[in-house]
Amino acid sequence: MINKKMINEINRGHNLEENLPVAMSELASTYQAYAGTQFVMHYFNVYESIVDGDVSFDAESVTMLKEINGIVKDTILSPFDAAKREKAISKIAAFRGDIIRKMKVLTYYTDVFSLYEYVLNRLELNYASEIEDIDSEEAANEVLNYIFSDQDNVGINERIKEMLSQLPVRMTKNKFYDLLTDSLSIYEGAEKASVQDFLYMIRSSAGLDKPEGLDAEFVELKELKKEFEQTDYRDLEEDKFNSLSERLGEAIGIITKGTDSYYAIQEVINSLYAVLLNMPYASEKSLKEMYALEDILQAIVANIEEESFESIPDELVHLFIKTEGKLEVFSENMISGEAVLDTVKESFTKDVEALMLQPLFECLKLSSSLLSSSLFVEQKDKVEGMADKAYLLETGNALIAEFQEALESQSKYLNRAMIAATLKELPVFFVNSEEVTNYVRNAIAGCRDIAEKVASVNLMKDLM
Repeated sequence: MINKKMINEINRGHNLEENLPVAMSELASTYQAYAGTQFVMHYFNVYESIVDGDVSFDAESVTMLKEINGIVKDTILSPFDAAKREKAISKIAAFRGDIIRKMKVLTYYTDVFSLYEYVLNRLELNYASEIEDIDSEEAANEVLNYIFSDQDNVGINERIKEMLSQLPVRMTKNKFYDLLTDSLSIYEGAEKASVQDFLYMIRSSAGLDKPEGLDAEFVELKELKKEFEQTDYRDLEEDKFNSLSERLGEAIGIITKGTDSYYAIQEVINSLYAVLLNMPYASEKSLKEMYALEDILQAIVANIEEESFESIPDELVHLFIKTEGKLEVFSENMISGEAVLDTVKESFTKDVEALMLQPLFECLKLSSSLLSSSLFVEQKDKVEGMADKAYLLETGNALIAEFQEALESQSKYLNRAMIAATLKELPVFFVNSEEVTNYVRNAIAGCRDIAEKVASVNLMKDLM
């Protein structure tokens, strides 16, 4: 653990020759202990899920697990070998990149099928034996009371966004484009990386963020999407509506299954990656934390290698008691260590180079990312520079052109879904409560499609 005196001295730039190597080694040891313990836990959970017949783990998942198993056997459960470690790190990095690519595709389909779910939800009442219209004024008042009953401005804004995502969309395309332009203007003077993050959020919610490998991955989802794209929603027969509802359920099932398995395997990969990175720099004490669970690891590795997927005996599972409370302690130590790491990144990178600590420094930065809550964060350079008016104008024009191409080529039903999903992600654009009130009243009273109006209000009530 890095003591307070060392932290204070590093913050002031004192005794860096002595403090930086010690502090960075301590953080490497903390990462090793935390990642090592987490790795065995995650590995055990995935293994037992396969043993239990969890349908999320298909043949491809099992094949990847076998590859990981070989890495574990050659590194963690074998004497340290620098060449094997380097090779293992390259393999693990490739696995991680492959899963991130697949998850991007699944995220795209999640966004797309959410739009079609929006459409189907608003058509459903067309097939009811009768539809009872609602009192528009009463419904508007109920929504407005919900929005403004929150005493906090942040809470009110979140409720406004909920409203925008559900109530009928009756907005001209030009008004929508103006809102997109205005939302970008607030980033003037901000980092370009922040603008790119905002653009990703907008494009993703609208189903416009098409990742690499879209045609090659999850072909069944591609075919399901094609069926929805080719449907005419204006005069949709009930049988076709029911068929599409079933297809939507199939798509959600495929997405859920894939997401569950890749999430679980990525937890294994991230923690194993961090273990391998920190192995040469960690203290003997931190290495022992993981090896306290070595018998569990040995049993899993042997079973996978022999393709004998049997539950781990209770007497071995009982060893997890040794980890009780330790992850919390490691986490606290990581917080103080990463505060030091941030200080070093901001102010003392030249000192790191002068002290020949660059390899360890890069290891720590990557470990921090791998062990964060963002499992699928990518290791790539951010766009440098600040966003000026010219950059925002160019970016805004490109975004609007992308929306124009989509909105002019698809049905009005999908257009409304896309606009609603996008409005939910924009900064709240109402100037005062009167504008919010007028929007809610006009959205409900101005909707001439009774089925859509009733469904939208009911969905809003479900959120409320």
